Amino acid sequence: PLKSTDFILLTYLGTQESFRGQGIGTEFIKYIVDVVSHDQKYLLLEVENPARGSEREKKSRRMKFYQKLGARELKNVDYLLPPLSGDVPSEMKLIILPKYSDSLIKGNLVKQLIRQIYQEVYSRSEDDQLLMTFIETIPASVELILPE
Repeated sequence: PLKSTDFILLTYLGTQESFRGQGIGTEFIKYIVDVVSHDQKYLLLEVENPARGSEREKKSRRMKFYQKLGARELKNVDYLLPPLSGDVPSEMKLIILPKYSDSLIKGNLVKQLIRQIYQEVYSRSEDDQLLMTFIETIPASVELILPE
């Protein structure tokens, strides 16, 4: 959970390859969505940008997986995942489950959530150099759309 917000960050979900295609991931996400919905919370997910880098087909399948479950993408929000190993950040998309109460979310809230992710999850500073490269590009209102 991101402190003092209605959002819970889900950073990674994977299904062992031999169990894929059996609906396990779908049922798991549905269960988590039910739990957070009961508490009037939302999942915020970091998903690799399918338009960037290698393995685009695999990234696109991941995005479609969440789309089928009703996820909405934060349109025109650039987001860089801090490097977990090495020194190269990953370009990601941020998506929300279940359907948010409105089709727009305030840009200031999005900025706050991203700052909290950087600080609370990745132990980065408030004035992190990588964060500063994109945080101010977030629009005043962010549209929530079906991922492409």
